[in-house]
Amino acid sequence: MKIRINKFIAGAGITSRRKVDDLIREGRIKVNGKVPMDLGVMIDPDNDIVTLDNEVISLEKEKVYILMNKPPKTICSSLDDRGRKTVLDMVKTGVRVFTVGRLDYDAEGVLLLTNDGELANMLTHPRYGVERIYDVKIKGVITPLKLQEIKKGIHLRDGLVKPKSVRVLKSTGINSWVELVLSEGKHHEVKRIFDAIGYDVLRLKRVEFAGLRVDDIPVGGYRELSPKEVRRLYAYVKSRPVRKIETNPTTRSRRKQNPE
Repeated sequence: MKIRINKFIAGAGITSRRKVDDLIREGRIKVNGKVPMDLGVMIDPDNDIVTLDNEVISLEKEKVYILMNKPPKTICSSLDDRGRKTVLDMVKTGVRVFTVGRLDYDAEGVLLLTNDGELANMLTHPRYGVERIYDVKIKGVITPLKLQEIKKGIHLRDGLVKPKSVRVLKSTGINSWVELVLSEGKHHEVKRIFDAIGYDVLRLKRVEFAGLRVDDIPVGGYRELSPKEVRRLYAYVKSRPVRKIETNPTTRSRRKQNPE
């Protein structure tokens, strides 16, 4: 039975379905030795040979779900041309996994890794509005007026970002900690929100993603999700009201896979 190539590759645990189109455009994916001309090409997993960077892709039968407390100064890509440490260097699973969304190099906190492309697609697609909670340390004291600006929504180059909630956790008179709840993962959106109102982000920690927390995991540590937690994660995302997403045509071509 034929299936779409992005579904096949997601099922193989390579990356999410949304990222496959980029790999095809880059000429890195081939079907029977040729780069597909159509992003939605159908393939037969039993007869067609699909490769990524000339390595044959096969379906992963075992699904793996890893919850990590990402340390700062690590990246979420599998490789880095600058030689920086990646989270995949730290996680030993025996099977290929990828990160669900991304955290910036200097960000820390909740990070999910898996080879379940279908779940990753649902968790990162804007239409599901999966909640992300961040604790953000900024330079200076945030004023009630600036806090209200965030609540009303900040216009970024790729659209309006309006958090579900924002509140001050504490302020020392020199710096402030702010809790920000977002439901979409635009590129560097947390830093850009505060930059737009004149504040530098000194520390960025994601404390919750899709109901997952890492309070029991030390920084740099990780553990597998239990079957019960995986079922709860599926139930969470399937219970989300599907939102209509308005695409900005000027930024569509620059959209990345849910970097945060």
